[in-house]
Amino acid sequence: MPEFCDLQIHINGEQKFFLNEKIVSKYSARLKKMIDQEKRRTKIKKLVGIEINDFPGGANGFELSFLG
Repeated sequence: MPEFCDLQIHINGEQKFFLNEKIVSKYSARLKKMIDQEKRRTKIKKLVGIEINDFPGGANGFELSFLG
């Protein structure tokens, strides 16, 4: 059984969010693309985290967009 929160997303160096990769990928095509690119770049199947440095609104904007 996979862990409930298997992905860390770091937003603008301000805050970390712990999320489920499959749920986030289904909700946002852009985040799915970023996750897939990072997996290809690092050549690992289980991604631990990604960093987004230019998210509009910072950590609060991310929280409102994806978790609100």
